[in-house]
Amino acid sequence: MKMEYKVIEKDYTIPNSHRAFDGHFPHSPIFPAVAQIDLVTVLLREHFTKPVKSRAVRRAKFRAILGPETAVHLVITLKEEGEARWTLSGPGTVYSMGDISYSLGT
Repeated sequence: MKMEYKVIEKDYTIPNSHRAFDGHFPHSPIFPAVAQIDLVTVLLREHFTKPVKSRAVRRAKFRAILGPETAVHLVITLKEEGEARWTLSGPGTVYSMGDISYSLGT
């Protein structure tokens, strides 16, 4: 039997003013991996409308440099409870992808 997974999606533009760019790096800013994972957690919180805690990143690939003012599309596939897979991409580019475990608060 094939399981059906719920997919949630959101478009973002990473603003030049995002605090993750502070010191990362002054003349050639990049959006750090931890900030990309945080986008996943933020979208999970919006979807569940309750606190979400990231428990573990099971697998992650950061495939391209993500700079300021970049438009991205985040897709999260909710798998079994507490498990999700994400892809963060832009036109013709996959920036990151991975599997994350999370727990829901009250």
